[in-house]
Amino acid sequence: MKPMRWALLLLAAASTAAYAADAPPAFEDIRATALQRFRGDFQKLKGSLNDAERRSAGKFEAFSFAVITDFQTGQGVNDFGTAGYDDSLDGIPEDDEGIRKIRAAIEKVNALAGTANIKFVFVAGDLTNSAERSEYQAAKLLLDDLRVPYFPIIGNHDMWPYVWKGGEAPGPLGKSYFDETFGDYVRDLPKVFPGTIRPAPEKNSSGDYINYTFTYQGIGFIAADWNSRIPSRFGPGASPGAMLHDADGGTFRWLDGLLKGGWHEDKSRVFLLQHHPFRAKMPREIAGCFSRADSRRMRDFLKERLGSPKLGAVLAGHQHRTYDGPAFDGWPELLQIETDSARESSNVTVVTVVSPTRWSFGRY
Repeated sequence: MKPMRWALLLLAAASTAAYAADAPPAFEDIRATALQRFRGDFQKLKGSLNDAERRSAGKFEAFSFAVITDFQTGQGVNDFGTAGYDDSLDGIPEDDEGIRKIRAAIEKVNALAGTANIKFVFVAGDLTNSAERSEYQAAKLLLDDLRVPYFPIIGNHDMWPYVWKGGEAPGPLGKSYFDETFGDYVRDLPKVFPGTIRPAPEKNSSGDYINYTFTYQGIGFIAADWNSRIPSRFGPGASPGAMLHDADGGTFRWLDGLLKGGWHEDKSRVFLLQHHPFRAKMPREIAGCFSRADSRRMRDFLKERLGSPKLGAVLAGHQHRTYDGPAFDGWPELLQIETDSARESSNVTVVTVVSPTRWSFGRY
């Protein structure tokens, strides 16, 4: 069933998520505003259920999950932490406006956790600005303030370590820093959520891919790594674009095998989480998203294997904007929900599932 678009009614108020550097509101005000808005949204959603949905929801515990993205920890600093990219953390600059906004986003999630019954958070990539080890360490310290479990997803900024005018890694070593920082945490997630499946590292000549699936109350989640492993043409780091990695051990073949194996068949809905969106706000060569050919291929592949309404939505970041609309031309039913950069707006997307087939979302 097509989700309600009550989030559109909230966009006018989304500016409350951002604040000026010289006069940030107290975290108490941020929490209170988010709670007040959610309570109204949730009552509207529950009131819209038809009789069949109410019956199916009878044994279903309504829950929510949140999406935050694009911390880009270390942005604005030529060399974060100690010297070099293979470094260590020497403190988080709490006076940095971006850090304050990231903390505000985390406070919103914590405030909503009880009322919205948020069970987990997806962090949709770009945890770091230039994949320095110290930036990863700082991102984890920030995320550890969340009061609910989180699922980290790697982004293009997290791939290839460098410091401005101070050296660049010989390859996309950010994956190793990701594993070093979050590996134990991710490996422990199945203890909390037995439906989590993280495959062993899959390798080919291009590197490792961080892909996993997760199931909660019959709702399936796929976290996919489409990040490029090739150097950028525009400066240090990895290319910002998305790639299918259609090779042995690559993301496309992993997803193809997953769906061929019928992983999705007992799921009432499936959500796809990734850093890159399919629909770009500008030409893909500039936006750093999927090529037109790859986007069309993914549309046809997902439509054939999952279709609507089984595939509920694609949730992404990367473009630093709030957007909800068709993920592809030629498939208007599939929604793409983009969350704005936490560093720039403290934006949080909350998806609330009230029955096996009914869900909606809001921005806070």
